[in-house]
Amino acid sequence: MLRQLRNYFLTGLVIFIPLASTLWVITVTFNFLDGILKPITSRFINIPGISFLVLIILITFIGMLGTLAWGKKAVGILESGLRRIPFVGGVYKTVKEASDTILTKRPKDFKSIVLVEFPKAGSYAIGFTTASNMAEVSAKVGREVINVYVPTTPNPTSGFLIMVPKEEAVYLDMTAEEAFKLILSGGLSQKKNSEP
Repeated sequence: MLRQLRNYFLTGLVIFIPLASTLWVITVTFNFLDGILKPITSRFINIPGISFLVLIILITFIGMLGTLAWGKKAVGILESGLRRIPFVGGVYKTVKEASDTILTKRPKDFKSIVLVEFPKAGSYAIGFTTASNMAEVSAKVGREVINVYVPTTPNPTSGFLIMVPKEEAVYLDMTAEEAFKLILSGGLSQKKNSEP
């Protein structure tokens, strides 16, 4: 009984922490930007949440500028400057790489779809292999390991990177698109020819 409660608690943590962290980041970011934008937007229009709309427009505008030749050059100069600042450069680089991977990686870019035992033995999660032959890790553990990204449901932009011995991963025949649909739907979306 206590062991089962412990397992429920751990599973709850695995679900709760990414959700709470995501909500916290969104709330802090919104409040921060709302504090900056509200004095400006309230001069023209005073509607609660208008700063959020302005933020969406601003992000879209920045994205548009980033696609232009001079915009790419300006972004490159800004990024280069940020990377030279101690600590800030490391944080920026990590966040940039993570966001690039999650936001720009297409399902076809993942190598294989696998089942891995996660978050505990006997429970399986769908994952996407991202790299194999991790030489240093394989040498340390004495087995060939693969990197597997296990996304969370229903938000696959957050997830876990786990390193799994290759022989313990169960390779699936489903496509990345089918796997994403299954994850986003919480398991409700299945192939038409699948067994109940």
